Amino acid sequence: MKSIFILILVSVSLHVQAEKKKPAWISDLSTYCKSSELCTVGESVGMMQAEASARKEMSKIFMTQIKSKNTLTASGKQVSAGDQPISGSFEEEMYGEIEEKTEGALRGVIIRDTYETSDSFYALAVLKKAEGAQFLKSEMEELDKNIVEFYKDGRRSALNKALKIMQVREGLNINYEFLKGKKHPPKVTYQQVMEKKNKKRSQNVVVFLKVSEPSEKGEIRDIIISKLLEDDFKVVTEDKNHKYKIEVDVKKNKEYLKVEGFEKYKFMLRINSFNQSGEKLGSLDFDKASVGRDYSHAYSNVLPDIMNFIIDKIGELNID
Repeated sequence: MKSIFILILVSVSLHVQAEKKKPAWISDLSTYCKSSELCTVGESVGMMQAEASARKEMSKIFMTQIKSKNTLTASGKQVSAGDQPISGSFEEEMYGEIEEKTEGALRGVIIRDTYETSDSFYALAVLKKAEGAQFLKSEMEELDKNIVEFYKDGRRSALNKALKIMQVREGLNINYEFLKGKKHPPKVTYQQVMEKKNKKRSQNVVVFLKVSEPSEKGEIRDIIISKLLEDDFKVVTEDKNHKYKIEVDVKKNKEYLKVEGFEKYKFMLRINSFNQSGEKLGSLDFDKASVGRDYSHAYSNVLPDIMNFIIDKIGELNID
């Protein structure tokens, strides 16, 4: 009994000593982290999870900087078709892209120290600010190449693409400033792009849109109108005075499917643009097969792909 009691005392003593040796960085990073570094602590029930938690905390710091200092001009937009949303908000997409690009800077994060207790594991993650800033600068310079290209292009759709890239770039620049202490200047400014965009808007160019689509809800009509308005066109759906005309047609063919209870259709989207003289300026084609319980179900399944195609390609109709 006496020996057991001694072992218990030794065990308790060792445990107390271990707790006393808990590193200072767990409770106070300021006593450990250099001014040239960014540090975070992760805690979990396992070491691998603690290290992952520390890296995640580092990522949170960057995203918090963006959301607290965001001065971007584009608020969240949600494109809808009828009463049904057909894409997530642009704001969510923008933050998602910023986060994805920022993750690259976090590749330089190292786990400098770890600590464990009887019930918890701790990990110290460290990023050298200069390394993180250099990566973000490289990312911004790549974005600048695209922005310059779209700015020189000068078309409405190209200018809008430049603005969207600028919003992502600004998010990266906020983090760059956080690490470096100053921002990295752009090759083309927001004001320069808006100057060109406002000139386009002042021209009051009218587009006559004629759409033939399967659904009475007019989802395709609504998304095309949305994109044209975004490009600062004025849109009419009656054959009045206009500079351009866009004709949209969606056809279907029922195809053989050897599956009971389901039907297969091939949907064919054709979009053509014309000038005032009736001369064809551009065309877009999109074909895709879709399966559903009936025709309506098959169409609803293929509709998101049609929408995404329109959003991505509508600027290629050679109208401006």
